[in-house]
This record gives sequence, C-alpha cells and structure tokens, in this order.
Amino acid sequence: MPRVTVRLPPEQLAQLEALKKCLNRDNKRLKATTSDLVRAAIEAYIRQWQFLAWRQGGSYKLNPKRRKEG
Repeated sequence: MPRVTVRLPPEQLAQLEALKKCLNRDNKRLKATTSDLVRAAIEAYIRQWQFLAWRQGGSYKLNPKRRKEG
C-alpha cells in the first residue's frame, strides 16, 4: 500500500488519539496505531462506495482490467 502523509486539524487528531486510547484500553492484546485507524476508515469508505455502486446497478472495481483492443 502506498504511503500517504496527511495533516489533520488538531481537534480531529485529538479525537483520533482518544479513539486509539479507548481501543487499546478495551482490547489489551490490540496495539492499534493511528495509521491502522485511518486505513480502516478509508477501507470502510471504499466498501460503502462499492456497495452503493452495486445497488445502483453499476459496477465499481478498484483495479479494473484493461479492455483489449482488437
């Protein structure tokens, strides 16, 4: 997965850190990182997008195959 650097506003960063703290406190064996939480949020957004496209009769693929010309 490619690396992306994102700067969050201080209030969103504080909420993300609080969520990470709660997750790690409630699940002793889980060592969630900020990047894990962001990755999970992006993946959930993509899956929601795929589902909505499917419900509307379209097809959405992250890596569509190229059509062969000929």
